[in-house]
Amino acid sequence: MSRTVPLNARERRALDGIEAGLSRDASLRRRLRLIGLRARAQRLGRAPALRPGPHLLVLLPVSLFLLVAGITTSAAGFIWAFAGCWLLTGITLLRLLSRTLRGPDRRFPPRPFV
Repeated sequence: MSRTVPLNARERRALDGIEAGLSRDASLRRRLRLIGLRARAQRLGRAPALRPGPHLLVLLPVSLFLLVAGITTSAAGFIWAFAGCWLLTGITLLRLLSRTLRGPDRRFPPRPFV
């Protein structure tokens, strides 16, 4: 059984000051929003969705093409092109996985892939 005790004016001002300070804290708001999003995803029984960008949708087929071309022709140019493209694809996949595990942050949009 909980009892509510009215606050006097001094306590009310102190509480209002604390609440104002917490409402200005951007990192706290972001953390609380992420906690809410993760809790909602757990309630719904699903993980956050993977949303690959267009650069990843281009890099994966190009990497596969260069892999097949490098294997069939054994040309050094295809092999080096595959190595560079696969490195970019791996970095992009790691960023996507990291962003998915960390959760969305609408305040800081993802940087464009260079």
